[in-house]
Amino acid sequence: MAMLRASYDSVLCADTLEIRNSRIAVGCYELEKQDGSSGTGGIGPERRKGCVWILDKQDLKPLSVWNHESSGVLDLRWSGKAEDMLILACADGSVRVLRHSESTLEVKHTLHLESSLTLSVDVNEEAADVVLSFSTGSVRALDLNMLKPKWQAEDAHGYEAWVGTCD
Repeated sequence: MAMLRASYDSVLCADTLEIRNSRIAVGCYELEKQDGSSGTGGIGPERRKGCVWILDKQDLKPLSVWNHESSGVLDLRWSGKAEDMLILACADGSVRVLRHSESTLEVKHTLHLESSLTLSVDVNEEAADVVLSFSTGSVRALDLNMLKPKWQAEDAHGYEAWVGTCD
């Protein structure tokens, strides 16, 4: 029988998490209506605000947090040999690379690739690939080291591409 070992309140809705060695990265987002209220439904213009928490795996103690008021974090992946780089799929159509050090998360790169949602990100360290999927149905691969396009499929199948993966 599985037992809940611990829990943590991420404040915003936790949408994705990734574990590497002793760290847990949690990507969050929440819809915010123009009147300032939060929720998952409703009529009218909304925006997604987001954050990333880095937690210690043993005691769930928060080590750092990154807030972004205009874009939710829909997916994330650790990159690099150490626990220092995160690649984020963001609701504003961008991919962001964050560097984690001690108690801070710093944006190193931001690429705005589409005007739609960036739904997923995956990393293949050996091939130096980053694969991204978008709500328009397009899928892209970037060179991990240069963050330059390798290939793309504009309308892969006519639907949202929820998950892209590489191995």
